[in-house]
Amino acid sequence: MAKKVVNSFNAGELSPYLYAREDVDKYQSGCQELENFVPLPYGGVIRRPAIQELANTKDNINARLYPFTFNVNEAFMLEIGNTGTTQFDGYFRFYKDKQQIIENTQDLTDATKFKWSQGTVSGSPSKYYYCTLPDDSDPQLDNTTSLIIDGVTIYAESTARPNAPSFFIKDNDSLGFQTIYLKITNSGANGQNPNTFTGTLTLGSPAFEVSHPYLADEIKDLKFTQSADVLFITHPNHPVKTLSRTSSVDNTSWEFSDFDFSTGFPPLQEENTNKDFRITSSSTSGTTTLTSNLDLFDDNHVGAYFKFRAIRDKNNSSITANYASSNISNAVNVSNSNWNITTNGTWLGKVTLERSLDGGNNFETYIIVGDTSGNGTTAGVSNAKNFATSSEQPEENNTFIRVRYDHVDTTGSAPFNFSFIIENSYIESLVQISSVTSATQATANVISPFQDSIQDYTSWSTSQAFSVGTKIQVQSPFAFTTFNDGSSTIDLKDNTEIVIGGSEDSSLLTDLNHTAGCASGKISISSIFGENTTISASDVTQIAYDHNTEIATITTSATHRVAKGMSVTFDGITSSTLPQLSGDHIITERTDTTNFKIALPNGGLSTTGNYDITNASLSLVNQQYFFVQTDSAKNTCRCFKFFISPEDDTVTLLKVVNLGANDAREAIIDIAFANDLIYVIGRPVINDARYYRLVSFNARDLSFNVFYWQQNEKLGSIGLQAYRMYPRSLGYDKASDSLYLAQVSHEYRKATRGGGGSYNRNVNYIFRLGTNGGLLGTGVFPNSSVSNPYISDITSDDFNPIAIDTHNHILSKRVSGAFTQILQTADVSGQSTSNTGVFFNTTPESATLDNSVITCTTAGILRKYQPATETEYYECVKEIDSSSPTYNDSFPQQFQDGHWRQLEPNMNKWSEGAFSKFRGFPSCLALYQNRMVFSGVSSYPDTIWLSRSDDYNNFLLGTLATSAMKLTINSGNLDSIQWLVPHEALIIGTSGSEWSLEPESDRTPINPTSFALNRKTTYGSNTTQATLINSAVIFAMRQGRKVREWTYDFNQDEFIAPDLTIFSEHITEGGITNWAYQQQPDNILWLIRQDGQLLGFTYEREQKVYGWHRHTLNDIGKFLSIGVLPNSQKEDEVFSVTEYEINPPDWVSAGTYHLNQYVEFNDVCYICIQPHTGRTSAPSFDTDYWSVSQKKQRKVGVFREREFTDYTSNFIGVDFSVKFESPESSELTCLDEFEGKTVSVVKDGIPDTTTYTVNAGKIDIGTTGSTTVYVGLNYTACIAPMYLDTETTSTTTLGSKKDVQNATIRFKDTLQAKVGQTKNDLDSVVFNSDNTALYSEDAEVWLANASEFLKLIYVINDTPSPCSILAMIPRVEDRR
Repeated sequence: MAKKVVNSFNAGELSPYLYAREDVDKYQSGCQELENFVPLPYGGVIRRPAIQELANTKDNINARLYPFTFNVNEAFMLEIGNTGTTQFDGYFRFYKDKQQIIENTQDLTDATKFKWSQGTVSGSPSKYYYCTLPDDSDPQLDNTTSLIIDGVTIYAESTARPNAPSFFIKDNDSLGFQTIYLKITNSGANGQNPNTFTGTLTLGSPAFEVSHPYLADEIKDLKFTQSADVLFITHPNHPVKTLSRTSSVDNTSWEFSDFDFSTGFPPLQEENTNKDFRITSSSTSGTTTLTSNLDLFDDNHVGAYFKFRAIRDKNNSSITANYASSNISNAVNVSNSNWNITTNGTWLGKVTLERSLDGGNNFETYIIVGDTSGNGTTAGVSNAKNFATSSEQPEENNTFIRVRYDHVDTTGSAPFNFSFIIENSYIESLVQISSVTSATQATANVISPFQDSIQDYTSWSTSQAFSVGTKIQVQSPFAFTTFNDGSSTIDLKDNTEIVIGGSEDSSLLTDLNHTAGCASGKISISSIFGENTTISASDVTQIAYDHNTEIATITTSATHRVAKGMSVTFDGITSSTLPQLSGDHIITERTDTTNFKIALPNGGLSTTGNYDITNASLSLVNQQYFFVQTDSAKNTCRCFKFFISPEDDTVTLLKVVNLGANDAREAIIDIAFANDLIYVIGRPVINDARYYRLVSFNARDLSFNVFYWQQNEKLGSIGLQAYRMYPRSLGYDKASDSLYLAQVSHEYRKATRGGGGSYNRNVNYIFRLGTNGGLLGTGVFPNSSVSNPYISDITSDDFNPIAIDTHNHILSKRVSGAFTQILQTADVSGQSTSNTGVFFNTTPESATLDNSVITCTTAGILRKYQPATETEYYECVKEIDSSSPTYNDSFPQQFQDGHWRQLEPNMNKWSEGAFSKFRGFPSCLALYQNRMVFSGVSSYPDTIWLSRSDDYNNFLLGTLATSAMKLTINSGNLDSIQWLVPHEALIIGTSGSEWSLEPESDRTPINPTSFALNRKTTYGSNTTQATLINSAVIFAMRQGRKVREWTYDFNQDEFIAPDLTIFSEHITEGGITNWAYQQQPDNILWLIRQDGQLLGFTYEREQKVYGWHRHTLNDIGKFLSIGVLPNSQKEDEVFSVTEYEINPPDWVSAGTYHLNQYVEFNDVCYICIQPHTGRTSAPSFDTDYWSVSQKKQRKVGVFREREFTDYTSNFIGVDFSVKFESPESSELTCLDEFEGKTVSVVKDGIPDTTTYTVNAGKIDIGTTGSTTVYVGLNYTACIAPMYLDTETTSTTTLGSKKDVQNATIRFKDTLQAKVGQTKNDLDSVVFNSDNTALYSEDAEVWLANASEFLKLIYVINDTPSPCSILAMIPRVEDRR
C-alpha cells in the first residue's frame, strides 16, 4: 500500500483531455473538479467568500460593473445599465466603501438636527423612538421610503417588523402629524435612542444616478481609460464621452459629457483632393450655413467636425506697422499656426503680445516681446534694442493675437515698427455640424472662425475702382470641350450624319408641309410599256411635300394618263420653297386623273446652292433643336428641326418648314423657341433696313402674330431712338418666360459741317420682351475691351443672357438686368471665326444636355463650350482707379497686371472629422506617454490617432516632437483594432494579430518622426478589453475561448503569447463576456462565462502558478458582471452582478399582504406596494396596491473578506444574507427577495443543519436566543484532485484496479466537510463535537473500498461554514 501525497491544487481544474497525462507537471497539482474553492498560490484551496448584497440593480435589470479609481483610497464601482429601450433610460449608479451612494443623505443621529423620543402614543411599543426637530416640531419625514442603518437599507411598513431594524409611520400621535417610529434592534428589548447610536443612521433616498445614452445591448461594448478624476468612454455608435468626479468631498458630484474636441482639435480624415468639390460658408463666426456644390451631407453628420483651409487674405497674413505713439494693432487669426515677430528702429517702449482664446472678444497679456522703457530718456543706437521671438508650437483653435506698443515719449525716440508674420499661409477654420438641411447644405457652429464668408465678395465689372483689400467674385471662362462621342464638332450639313425622318415629338410641326408651284421645266412620265407623257411647268398647279411620309403629291391642271409604278423624271423643275427637284422617281399612288404621288426621300438640309445656317435655338421640349437656313439673297428661309441623340450625338432631321410663307416673307435673322411657339425676327422683303418684324409662329398650324414693327428709325412700341437700329439676335429666358432681343446701333458721326461721316458699331441694346407682348426691361450690352462689338445671337442659361460677338469672336455671359457686368467670357476664335448662333443646353437630365453652350457657324458646324462650374474669388492687392491703365480692361488683363490675388471662400481644401455617426466612432482608447489614443473606427478600422503630448483634446497633426500623430497598421489585411493596452509600448490587439507601438530609442518618447510600429504575434483578438497583469497582457482570442498571455521572452528574444487555457480548454466553454483583475490578497483574474458561471484564474507568473476554478450559485442563478476595486489596507473588493429567480405563490383573493410581498397572477409577477387585507380585486386591476415586477432578482454584491478573527461573530457563509440581531421571535420576516427559495441560516456563526423555504417573505427557525442570525442562499464547494495513481521507479498503478481504504486530509480553519469517492456517497468529517472552534489539523477519513481503475476523492463543503484544504494523502493499494 502506497501513500499518494497531493499537497498542491493550484494547477486548478484541468481538461478531461489530461486525465491520462501523469507525465505533465500540472497533473500532480491539478483537479478534475474545483468549484467554489479558490486555489491559493501556496498550494491549498479555500472556500470562496460569500457575496454581500449591496443593492438590487435599478429595476432589476442586467447591468455592467466598471471601477472608477482615483487612487487605492478613493475608488468607486459604477453600475452601468439601461432600464428601457431608448437612450434616455441609461444610468450610472455608484458604490463606495461597499455602500451604494444615495442622494442628499442626512445623519439622523445628529442631535442638533433631529430629536428622538421614546414612543408614548397609545398602541406604540415603548421600544420605538419617534423623530422631531429639536424644537419639537415635525421634521416632515413622512414621505421617507427607507432608512439606512450601518449600510443596510430598511423599508417602512404599517406594522412593526419585530425581528429586524425597522420603522413605521403613524398618523395618530400627539403631534398631529405622521411621524416616523424607529427601532434599532441591536440594543436590547427597548432598542436604542438614535441620538446615542454609535453606528451610521441616515435618511434613505433614491440612489444617486447620472444619465447616459447607451442602449442596453451597447453597454457590454463600452471601453474605458482614466486620468485622475476623469473616466473616458468609447463606443462605436457614440461620440467619445467623459464621466468626471467634480468634488473630492461630495460623492454625488459627477458630470457626464461629450469629450470636447473643440478646445483642442479633432481627428480628421485625409483632406479632400477633388479640386472641384467646394464648400462655402455664409458666416465667419457663430452659426453658419455650409453649402457644397456636390452631394456631401447626411443626417448622420450632425455632431461631425469639418476643418477648412483657405489662403490667408492680406489682413490675416501679417501685421506690419509704424507707431509714433502708444497703439494697439489689429488682431489676426493665428489659430493652429505658428508665428514670429521682429521689431526694428531706435524706439523706447514696451512691446507686448496680447492673446484672445475666444475669437478676438477678450484679450490678455500673452508674451512681453521686449521692454526698453527703462533705457534712459534719449533714444539712440546705444540704448535702443530690437527683439525677435516666435511660437514654439501652433496656437489653439479660435486664437487671435494683437501687438500692443506702450511708447515712452522721450527725446529722439523714433517710431516703433515691427513685422508680425503668420507662418501658415493657410487659415484653418473649424466647425461642428448642428443640423443637415439637404445633401448640399448643413448648419454648423463655428469653433475657429473663417476669415471671410461668401457674402463678403462683390461682383467685378470693368471701369470700376477697387481699393486694396476689396474682395470680388468673377466667373471663370467658358471652356471648349467635346461632344459625348468624343468629336469636337457636329456638321449639320453632312448628310452622312443626318437620318431623315424620326418619331420624336411628332406633335410639333406636324402640319408644316411644303406646298409650292413650279417656275419652269417639265415632268416626263414613262412606263415599261412605252407609254410616255410630258407635263409642262405651267400645267403643275402645286407640289405638296409631307415630311411625315416623305411623299410629294403633284397636282396638275389637266388630265394625264399616269399609273402606279411609272417612272417620273424632273427636268429643270424648280420651286421657291423646296430643294431643287431632279432625277428619276417612281409613282407610288395615282389618286385621280390630276393627282399622283411620288417618294421624295431627301427633303433635308440643302448641301448645294447658297443656303447658310443663320442662327440657332434649342427647344425646351424633348431635346429638339431648331435651326434657320437662308439663301444668300435673303429671299428664302427654312426652319429645320433636329433631334441629337444624347447617347451618340447622332443627328436626326425631324421636320422642315418654310417660314417665308403666309404673308410673313421675312429674311430670317434669328429664331427662338418656347411654349410651342417659334419666335422669329426678320426683315421684310421690301429690303429696307429700317423695317423689321418680330413674329411668333404656332408650331402646329403656322398661324403667326406680329409683335413689333420697326420703321422710320424708331422701334414702334418700344420707343428707343437711334440713328440706325438693327435687330440682330433673339433668345428665350425660361426663368422669366421672356425674350431677349439684341439690336446693334450704328451711330453716325460727322467729321465736319456738311462733310462726310462714319459709322461706329459701338452699342448693343438689349430689350427683354414678354412672350405675349410688352416691354419688360431694357439695357446696354457693351464690351469696352474690344472694338466694334456685334451681337449676332443671344440666348439665356435661364438666369443670365449669353451672347456671341461675331466680329470679335467672344462668347460672354452677363448679369441679367445689369448687362455691364460680365460673368464669363471665352475667345472662340481658336475654334471658328464664323460663329453666328448660340444656344444653351438647358435640360441637364441627359448626357448631351449638360448645361453647356453650343455655338453654330454659318456652315452648320456645332461646337460645345462648358460654362464655369464655379465662381472665382479675388482680393485687390493693387489699387485700381480711373487713372489706372487697366481701368477699362478685362479681368484677366487686370489680374495679369498684378491687381488681384486669388482667395478661396469656396473652399476645396477641407477635411471631414474622422469621428461621427456617419463615419463611426472609436471603439478603443488608451493613455500612452501622456497622449490620448483612439482607434477602432468602423470607417478606418486599422487607424490609430494619438493626441498632442499632454493635450488630450488636440489631434492637430504636425512634425514637432509633441505634435499629434495618425498611424495606420499595414498588416496586408484590413484587420480591425479590438483593444489597446499601454505599457512600455502601446500594445495593439487586432482581429488578426498583435502589434506594438514604441519609441525607436529608449531615450525619447514616440513622436511623428520617430516611432516603431511592428507586428509581434499573429493570434488575433475579440473585442474584450485586454488587461495588463504585471508585465503581461492578457487577451482573449477571436472566438472568446482561448485566453493568452502576451509577454516578452528573453530566451527567445521575442514576444510570445502562450495559451493560458491549454491545460483547461473546457473551462471557457461558450466564451468569455468580461473580466476583472484582483491583486489582494492573491492575484486572481475573474471572468464571466457566457452561461453565467464565474471563473477564477489564480495567476502568479513568477511562481509559475496558473490555476482555473469555477464558481456558481448552486445552479439557482448566474453571474452577469464582475469588477474589482483596489483597497490600500484590506483585500481588493470583488464586485459582481448576479441573477436568480424567485418562486412567488399564486395570489389569493381576500388575503393579507405586506409591503414588498411577491405574488403571481396569470403568469405575471406582482409586488405589493401598499399593505392590505381582504381585497378581492386581482393585482392586474388593483394598481393602487400592486405593481408589475419580475421574478428575476439582479443584485450588486461584493465578496466578503476572506480573513476573519472570530468565525462565530464575523463569518457569514451565505450569499445575499439578511441580518437579524437578537430576534425575539423564531419567525423571521422581510425575506421577500428569497420568495420560494431554499435558504440557509447561520446562528452566531454556526450553520443550522435545517434548510428553510421562504413563504410570504418569512421563515420560522424554531428557536430564539441567538445574538446574530444570517439568512441567505447557500452554495456548495467541491474539490476532486486528479485520478489517484502512484508510480515508483519500477511500476505504476496507471491502468490497474486499485483500492483506497482511507486517507488523511489536512484542513485549516475548517468547521465542516464531507468526503467520499463519489458525490452521492459522502461521509462527514468530524472535527469538534461542540462546533465552537475551527479545525486546523489532519483528519483521518475512511472510504468505500471498491476496486476501480479510476479512483477519485471528493471533498465537499455544503454548509455555510469555513473550509480550507492543504493536502490529501490517500493510501492506494494496487490490486493487480
